[in-house]
Amino acid sequence: MAILFLFFYDAGFNVAMNPLAYAYPTEVLPYSIRTKGLAVMVAIGQSLLIVSQYANPVAIAAIGWKYWLFFLGMLVLFLAMVYFTYPETRGLTLEELGRLYEDDEGVMMEKTDGIEPQVETVPVEMEKKE
Repeated sequence: MAILFLFFYDAGFNVAMNPLAYAYPTEVLPYSIRTKGLAVMVAIGQSLLIVSQYANPVAIAAIGWKYWLFFLGMLVLFLAMVYFTYPETRGLTLEELGRLYEDDEGVMMEKTDGIEPQVETVPVEMEKKE
């Protein structure tokens, strides 16, 4: 039964969370550095997976079940970091996301609490001739 639920979990994760690892950086990075940013993200992720693959068994063998307390503490720390440092992007358009994450030169900006939509008016060049 446990194996069945592992398959259900894996299927749900791959449908919902797995694509976000690639979609979110692609959406928020400026077009000029999108490929480099995605390459760095993938390289760091794969490197951490390799380290984790070899470090977890050693840590479990050394300190046993206490390792899971350390692991849980790290997850809580990462969750707090994301909650307090990542800007809210729900409900923003792509243009508003662009203003949130970059300035004119494409350099990352500091976190902002909110963005006011800017409405630009275009002057009418030609008037109707009667």
